[in-house]
Amino acid sequence: MLKYEERKLNNLTLSSFSKVGVSNDARLYIAKENTDKAYVAPEKFSSKVLTWLGKMPLFKNTEVVQKHTENIRVQDQKILQTFLHALTEKYGETAVNDA
Repeated sequence: MLKYEERKLNNLTLSSFSKVGVSNDARLYIAKENTDKAYVAPEKFSSKVLTWLGKMPLFKNTEVVQKHTENIRVQDQKILQTFLHALTEKYGETAVNDA
């Protein structure tokens, strides 16, 4: 029989997303409150390898790496749009634009 495990979830605040410090092609990350550490979203091993290969000039133009990089950009854009939509519903468009 499976046991229910209670897991503590981190609350996200607007200040968690205010830190800018990654390049345009990097994965989105969330900085924990009151720390300077950044936490990158978990990836599969194969994704990490393809991301690493994409930074090397020799492999930068291969089709697989380009496709993976584009998929990551699309996923990140969808995540950001969903997050902004949720903020807009909760705080209003003016508050989100001002932040």
